[in-house]
Amino acid sequence: MSVVLLDMTVGSLLHPDKKGNPLQAGYEKHMKAQKLAVTFQSVPELWQCAETTGWGQEARQRRMVL
Repeated sequence: MSVVLLDMTVGSLLHPDKKGNPLQAGYEKHMKAQKLAVTFQSVPELWQCAETTGWGQEARQRRMVL
């Protein structure tokens, strides 16, 4: 198992709403059965996205995987 570093464009494809996205299919083979990682800068970007799209505290905790 390798570690695959995702940028935010590819990482966003993991969102459940993106299932079936043709772009996702192209990256899926590179992510399957791998450890996925994001840069430290991506973490606050993800939190900012959650804030601007109106995710409440409960929804954020439900979606957070550490």
